[in-house]
Amino acid sequence: MFFFIFQVFTWYGATIEMDGATETDYTADVTPMVSYVNLHVVLDGRRSRAKASPPDDSGSSQGPRVIVVGPTDSRKSTLSRMLLSWAVKQGWKPIFVDLDIGQGSITIPKCIAATPIEMSIDPVEGIPLEMPLVYYYGHTTPSWQHYINFHWFELLKSSVVHEGNENPITKRIFLFCINNVELYKVLVKELAGVIDRQFTGNVESRALGMVINTMGWIEGVGYDVIGL
Repeated sequence: MFFFIFQVFTWYGATIEMDGATETDYTADVTPMVSYVNLHVVLDGRRSRAKASPPDDSGSSQGPRVIVVGPTDSRKSTLSRMLLSWAVKQGWKPIFVDLDIGQGSITIPKCIAATPIEMSIDPVEGIPLEMPLVYYYGHTTPSWQHYINFHWFELLKSSVVHEGNENPITKRIFLFCINNVELYKVLVKELAGVIDRQFTGNVESRALGMVINTMGWIEGVGYDVIGL
């Protein structure tokens, strides 16, 4: 069974007709949509300036690179899709980079991926794909640290690294945490390298920029991973 969440925003008011039962429906009094649209306008202006800049000026000809960061279930992927769809309606074809291995907006979970967006994103059909760049990671989180309290991980790290704890189970858990994070970093850097080479060799693509959707792990090592 599939469940869909739809959000409808209008500047002028609208009448919505719903067929069938819904789990919940409501009209919100406060919306961040004005801020989102203002952000879209700024990004549109930067793309226009980048496209008009001399191709040999790598600084001014670089379009906006937007990274959407926040905790789990904070609508990061929704904002990413809106910014991309609005850009497409203005005639741009930005790159969408999905680093959220727990959800998988472009392909399937456990992967990081990137693809140019050439059509508005359908809320049901999802992102139209031709040849996405995909790296399979194999887990829905980079580390067990995502599941345990950050304070306890620091105690585990101190026990193994600083106090020389030789307990094999303790060491195995610690190494598993660290190695999974390192693999994630390697894949993200590889993906970033491919995109950078694309931008270097394609002036038009560089001017369009990209929107990056991240995972919900934003504390401790998760914060460091975002800042790669």
